[in-house]
Amino acid sequence: MATRPLESRQAQRTTRHTSCELDVGGKAFTGVIMDLSATGIFVRTNVMPAEGTEVRVIMRRPGGEIWELETRVARNTGRRPVTTPRRGLGLEIDEAPHAYHVFVSTLPR
Repeated sequence: MATRPLESRQAQRTTRHTSCELDVGGKAFTGVIMDLSATGIFVRTNVMPAEGTEVRVIMRRPGGEIWELETRVARNTGRRPVTTPRRGLGLEIDEAPHAYHVFVSTLPR
């Protein structure tokens, strides 16, 4: 799977810093969602699964609501140094709860 240039994103991204959990092949990891849209998210993390790998992203919302997003790795930036702020995963959303899409539609651009 080829890396897509930033200009080929399907939807405008909104910057948001929200902690999350990642389930990759049944193993749990942590991450921080750096930006999101209706079609994808970028998660800062040190786990670097291969492009195409399925990843479940678990977001805990204020008030206790939990959203689970079914995603797959569109790109990873694992070759960047660990201290680089943009080291992580570009994830394409395959499935997300309706509430996630409503939330994203209300964010400023």
